[in-house]
Order: sequence, then structure tokens, then C-alpha cells
Amino acid sequence: MLKLREEYDSLKSSYEKLLSEYKRTSEALLEINLALNNSREVIFLTDKEGVITYINPEFTETYGYTADEIVGKTTPRILNNGVFSKEDYKTF
Repeated sequence: MLKLREEYDSLKSSYEKLLSEYKRTSEALLEINLALNNSREVIFLTDKEGVITYINPEFTETYGYTADEIVGKTTPRILNNGVFSKEDYKTF
């Protein structure tokens, strides 16, 4: 019974540490999300294959695409469409 109690206490301690880390990570992600959404710079994120996974509101304001229209699309196809300047396209 003592061994079972020790294992329980160890698991409880591990759980509490994980929960604390989860809360810190969640708070940090919320702060990052707030910063991205309030930035006056155009920001978009892609995965390794160049598929757009996120755009901020400034992207929509500048280029006219909503997240529903662009998230999930491949970067070169979206960026090389005449909306972006040739210099911007080369940069991206």
C-alpha cells in the first residue's frame, strides 16, 4: 500500500508540473497571438511545404484576402498572382 501511495504522489506531482507548464505555455501563446493580430505589419506563417497556416488582420487589410480564402493554399500560387509586387514575391 505504501508503494502505491508513493506512485500516486509521484504521478500527482508530475501532473501538477505539467499543468503548470501548460498554463504558462497557453498564456505565452495568447500573448503572441495578441501581438500578431495587433501588428501593423503583414504577417503570415507557412508550414515546411509552403502552405499558409496563418495570416494576421493586416495581411487581409493590405492584400484583401481573408483567412478563409488563403489559409491552406500554397505560398507561391497565392503570392505570384499580380497582387504582390515582383519585389515582394522575390522576397517571399
